[in-house]
Amino acid sequence: MKIVILLILSLIILQSCSIKEQHTRIEKDKYTHTIKDSTERHYYSNSPRNKEDGVVNPSTRDIIVDNTVLQYDSIVEREYPDFIRLGLFESVGIFGGDSKVGLDGGIFGVYLDPSKNLKNDFRGTESSLFTGGIYRLGIMEKRLRWFQDSENWTWGFTGMELIMPDAHIENGLMGFGVFNLTKRFYFKTDIPYFALGARFGMGVFPSQYGKLEGFAELGSIGGLNLRAYLGFAAGMNMETTVLINSNDFANEATYPTTFYGGFGVSYFDFINVVPETYREWKDMEHSAWRVGVAEVAVLNSNAESSFFSNESDSTSSNSIIRGGYLKLLNANISLPILDERLYIGTSLLNVMFLGGISGGIGIIPIRVGWMQQILKDELFVDPFIEYNYYPSRFYNIGAKITLGFPRTGKFNGSLILGYSSGDPIGGIDVGLGGASGVLEDLTKFSNFYIGIEIGLYEKIFQSKDLKHNR
Repeated sequence: MKIVILLILSLIILQSCSIKEQHTRIEKDKYTHTIKDSTERHYYSNSPRNKEDGVVNPSTRDIIVDNTVLQYDSIVEREYPDFIRLGLFESVGIFGGDSKVGLDGGIFGVYLDPSKNLKNDFRGTESSLFTGGIYRLGIMEKRLRWFQDSENWTWGFTGMELIMPDAHIENGLMGFGVFNLTKRFYFKTDIPYFALGARFGMGVFPSQYGKLEGFAELGSIGGLNLRAYLGFAAGMNMETTVLINSNDFANEATYPTTFYGGFGVSYFDFINVVPETYREWKDMEHSAWRVGVAEVAVLNSNAESSFFSNESDSTSSNSIIRGGYLKLLNANISLPILDERLYIGTSLLNVMFLGGISGGIGIIPIRVGWMQQILKDELFVDPFIEYNYYPSRFYNIGAKITLGFPRTGKFNGSLILGYSSGDPIGGIDVGLGGASGVLEDLTKFSNFYIGIEIGLYEKIFQSKDLKHNR
């Protein structure tokens, strides 16, 4: 299980690419400009003049006309989104597996207990409802013009899909480059969209399987979506597949068959209805102040030792860098019903360490803040409060001063300061053996900190970009 989780985290970073650059349809209009001009000059070859004898000499006049034509071409480019759905990560908590050996990932499948799931000998725990999970990375859907150009058919691929009905990985199905055929029926076509749909999928490597599923879909707001699923999947795992040969508890081919249902959440996952594919990127409506793949920071705090130093190192207490944090797949959604500058946000994962024994891990934390623009297009102040409830329980109060780099679209820089306090193992029962050395050595903490943050593949929108100001 540890290998699978590390693979997922690695692929999240590798998938951090620019949506606009790789999934844009460019249309060009060529214009020919012709400018005609005429210049008329009057030239007197023998201009009149007076002589001493008082006789005026006759004069002649030449009229010279110059005609000029200037012709040049100009090309106007218009950029449109060229996808119906483009997502980075989706997780679904499902029922349908063996409740005695559940994966125990909770309602969305991501609430995994590191004290259990990170162990190599983990073989499941008793689960009341959600016995397993579905995990998808790199999701792409494009319009399929079937049935007299019916609007809501799509075809596409999922970079990686893992269907785990329970904790026994030999009962799972895994596919790379899974093909999907989808049909949606929209009941609401303005943000947030709501649709019912059906999907057929087929994977050929490393597992060979097919699936049929129906779903309800609500989104997309700042790249966040909620889904409900009912489905059926069946396939085969050969003895040489990774689900078998990396498993100490299985050594022969398996033929998993499962009916499943559950609830899912997706991050950095953007959906377009068909009319939006004819709307230029610059005219797209947005619902979030900030959307990004990752936030990485280095911190100095009042902790006694540095997280990056050995406890026996005498220089640890003098280290400028005491800790840091990593936040994956972040979104801060504007709340126009109160004040558009007020937002509610979340992340898929928040790993925060303030010192040698201070820190915690949060999955889908809750964040509330205030986005205030100081300088046009560039400087923002963002005070916030964030609560992490699982697997650690701690809160984080702070403020960011962010300098944006809108022309790059790749990163932003922030100065951050704040205060964090809580219990690193407050949300879980660590039990015998700890959390693989990640949380078991940490203690309750209360620390002030200051640091520098880099937002990777992060976009900060302006007030004029928000949909309620369009």
